[in-house]
Amino acid sequence: APLQKFYDMEGGEAAFAEYAEIVAGELCSLCTKIERAPGSSVSVFGHAVFLNAVAMMLAGKAWGASAETVQQLKTLDLGEAEGIEVKREGGTCAVRHISVRPHALWA
Repeated sequence: APLQKFYDMEGGEAAFAEYAEIVAGELCSLCTKIERAPGSSVSVFGHAVFLNAVAMMLAGKAWGASAETVQQLKTLDLGEAEGIEVKREGGTCAVRHISVRPHALWA
């Protein structure tokens, strides 16, 4: 289900934000390693909705994504074996739905 469904529940947005903060704390140690190595990305794997929450924290809070990008994350409904690419380049933040299956909605 999209993250928005859970945000609409009483306390839902706060609960998912708290979860994302816990994950972010665990990722901080990895970020220092990334700074010392070539490359500019980190992969995070997880279940739908929880993965969306982490992407929302990264894009919305840490990288200052636009309202349009935040809305895209709120309505993104991940299926099995799908993910979210969160990319920051030149002061902008973008998200992209990644799927290993062909799907008419994401062509």
